[in-house]
Amino acid sequence: MNFVALSLALITGCVVCLQSASATLSAVYTDSTNGSAYMTDIQTTDLVNSGQATLLSASASLAVTGFNVSGLNDGIGDLLGGTHEAFWNVAPVDITFNLNTNSLSGGSSTGYDISQIQSIMAWTGSNFCNQTYTISVEPVGSSSFTLISGTFTDPSYVHGNDLGQNKASKSIVTDSTGTIASGVQAVRLTYSMSYGDQGIVIQEIDVNGAATAIPEPTACALLAVGAVFLARRRQRA
Repeated sequence: MNFVALSLALITGCVVCLQSASATLSAVYTDSTNGSAYMTDIQTTDLVNSGQATLLSASASLAVTGFNVSGLNDGIGDLLGGTHEAFWNVAPVDITFNLNTNSLSGGSSTGYDISQIQSIMAWTGSNFCNQTYTISVEPVGSSSFTLISGTFTDPSYVHGNDLGQNKASKSIVTDSTGTIASGVQAVRLTYSMSYGDQGIVIQEIDVNGAATAIPEPTACALLAVGAVFLARRRQRA
């Protein structure tokens, strides 16, 4: 490998190392028989909220059984059957948020550090609130998703169409390091249902985080210079 190629490889390595995180994920669940219990926790300025410069698009792998996919990230909750939630009676369903990596339109070319994911389900009359899902991310420059979690499931959820239970549920996923994943250009939640469930009504999904920092140029430059120096010494020897 020549000196220039070696230097570039090391500098590239500085960028790539920011695109992976040591993930020890955990989910905290809360449940309520009050359908409106977590409506005030819905966020309006997270990375995937509709209208944010950080969001490119949002989609679902299955057509909604009722209401509207746009309700997943509009910053509004609704128990009246309007357009501010999404309902499926079949699963699994992939919910995908593509983030904006175009710096010219307010995005981050280095991707995003994801710090928290919040999922809120709620309805009245039926307990369509089984929060069972996995999380996958797509790194910047990739064309495929990587599963980064096991299956999160609510330990206190009561399955079936029980009118007196679980009219609202909230789950919050974080990582012990503070960063779920780094250098991310897309986030996917895959929801499933268990035997006896009648469906799921997702009121809102919030994804928190910030643009992935650009690697410290001084550190990368020193690594490159050091590599060139060592390569020259070996060549002379």
